[in-house]
Amino acid sequence: MSSDHSDPLVSLPTSILPEKLTAREAFSQLTSLAPPPHGAPCSRYAAKGYRICLDSALSTIPSPIEPALAIRDSFKSLESALMATLETNATVESLTAINGTKTRHHEWHLLASIGTFKQVNLLATTYIGLKSLMAIRTGKPLSASVIVNTAALLKEHDLSSEHLNALLHGTSPEQLLGQSWPRDLCGTWREVMRHYSADGTPPPPTTKERIAGQMLDATLHATASRRGGAPSHRTLSKSQLQQALDHIREGQEQQTLLGALGVLVCLTTFSVGVVADLRLKSRSLDASWLAQIDVETGLLSVDYSFIAHEAAVPIMGAIPASYICTRPLPKILTNDLRARAEKYPHAKTLKELYPNEAVPAHDSLVFACKDQIQPTWARLRRSMGTYLRKEGFDNFLASVMSGDFTHVPRSKLYYACATASEIATAFDRFYKLVGWSEPGFLPSQTIAFGCQVVPTMESLTALDQHWQGKVKDSHPGKHCSPDNLMKFHNNFMCWNAMRLSLLLALRESTEITLSAAVDEKHDRWIPIHDKHVPGDYGATPVPLTQWVALSNEV
Repeated sequence: MSSDHSDPLVSLPTSILPEKLTAREAFSQLTSLAPPPHGAPCSRYAAKGYRICLDSALSTIPSPIEPALAIRDSFKSLESALMATLETNATVESLTAINGTKTRHHEWHLLASIGTFKQVNLLATTYIGLKSLMAIRTGKPLSASVIVNTAALLKEHDLSSEHLNALLHGTSPEQLLGQSWPRDLCGTWREVMRHYSADGTPPPPTTKERIAGQMLDATLHATASRRGGAPSHRTLSKSQLQQALDHIREGQEQQTLLGALGVLVCLTTFSVGVVADLRLKSRSLDASWLAQIDVETGLLSVDYSFIAHEAAVPIMGAIPASYICTRPLPKILTNDLRARAEKYPHAKTLKELYPNEAVPAHDSLVFACKDQIQPTWARLRRSMGTYLRKEGFDNFLASVMSGDFTHVPRSKLYYACATASEIATAFDRFYKLVGWSEPGFLPSQTIAFGCQVVPTMESLTALDQHWQGKVKDSHPGKHCSPDNLMKFHNNFMCWNAMRLSLLLALRESTEITLSAAVDEKHDRWIPIHDKHVPGDYGATPVPLTQWVALSNEV
C-alpha cells in the first residue's frame, strides 16, 4: 500500500482475520487505481462505490470468469472489513472529511461520492467499472479522461438495463453521435468481454435488442431542431419522400417485399433490417415481444412500456390506455400477407413470407436517384414524423403514427394519450394523402395509447356539474349567515379553480396563483408556474383565453 496515508484496516476485529488478506489486497488495488488523501478518509464509501461499479460492469458481462468474480468478492470483503473497523472504533464517515481534496484526488472523491448515492446511476457506474477492470489488468491507474467522462455521465439521464444493453451493442442515439464516450464505452466493454467472459467475444444483438435500441433512438435525446420538426440531411427532401411513398405504393400493388418493408419502416422508424425480422403473431403466448405483426387482422403492435414506465395507477373515469401502440396496415398489404401466410404456414418473420426476395441494406436506395444526398432506407426511417407534422397532424399523433417520439418531449407520454378512434381517423387521412389503400379495421375495443389517467370527457363534464351543483345549492339568500356566505364563496372558488386548472395548465396542479390585479380586458398573458422540476425557469406565460377572462370577471 502507499505510505502517504494511514491504514484504515489496522484495527480489524479478530473475527475478520480470515478475510484480512483478501481485504488488504482489495485495498491495495483500490489505492493504486484511486490514490487517496492522507489518512484515506471515507475509505468505506470509496470501497462501496467501487464495488457498486464492479457490480454494474459485471451485470453486462455474460458468463464472467472466476478472476472477475474474485475481484468483485474481494471488494465486498473490504467493504465488510472497513464497516467492522468503523463499528469497533465507534466512528462514522462523512464526505466532509474529503472536502478540499477533489483537485488532487479526483478518483477517490468520485468513488466515495458514488458510495453515498441512494440510487445507482447504471450508465456511469458501468462505465467506470469496465474501465477499472481493464486498469486492474494493465496495472495502471484510472486516466483523467475516465474521471471526466464519468462525472459527465452522472449528470446525464440514467439508462435502464435494456437501453444500456442496446448502447453496448452499438445502437447510439442521434444526440450522442458526436460524443466520444459511447465509442469508448463500447470498445472497453468488448475488451472486458474478451478478457473476463467465458464467451470471449460479445454475441451479436438479438432482434429484440435491436428493436429496443432503435426505440431508444426514436424516443430520447432529440436535438432542439428535431423537436421543432426542422428537416436535416438525415431526412428525405420533400420531393424525395413523395417519390419514395409512390415507390412503396407500387411495391404493395406488385406484392413485393420492398413494398411491405417500406410501409413498416414508415410506421416504426425501425431500420429495414429490423423490420424484415419482425415476428408474426402466433397463437403461443410469448411475453418477450416488443413488436409483432398480426397477419389475420392486419395490425402492427409495438410495446413502448419499457420506455415510458407508467407513473400513476389507472383510476375510475380515465380513458383505458396502455403503452402498446396498435397501427392498422393498408388493406392491400394485409391481403398479401394473409395469402402468403397460407402459402408459408411455418414462417415466423416478415422476410420468411418472401423467401425469394432479398432484404436491402440500410444504406441502399429506396429508388434510383442522382441527387447528391441520396434517398436511402436509413433516411426514410427518420422522415415520417416530420412529414406528418408538415401535413398538419398533431405532434403527438404524428409521433404515435410514425413511432418517432423525438417530436414531442418524453414527458408527453406521461400525461397524454391517443384514442383508437383518433388513431384510426388519422391513418385513414394519412393513407389517402399518400395514395395507399385504405387502412385495415381497427377494432373499437382497442384501448388508447399513452397515459392511463387521462380523464374522459364524461368525467370532466360530471366534475364540472358536481361543482356547479354545489355552488347552486349553497347560493346565499338575502339574510344568510357568514358561515353560509363563506361556504358559497369556497364552493365557487373551487369550481372556478377547477376550470382554470383545466384550461390553463391542462394537467394536475396543486396551486395556481392568480393575482387580483389581472385586468381581464387588457391582460392577455398570465405567468403560471405549474410544474416544479430541477433546472426549470420558473413561471411561463400562458394565454388568458376569453373564457378565463369571463370567469375572472365574474
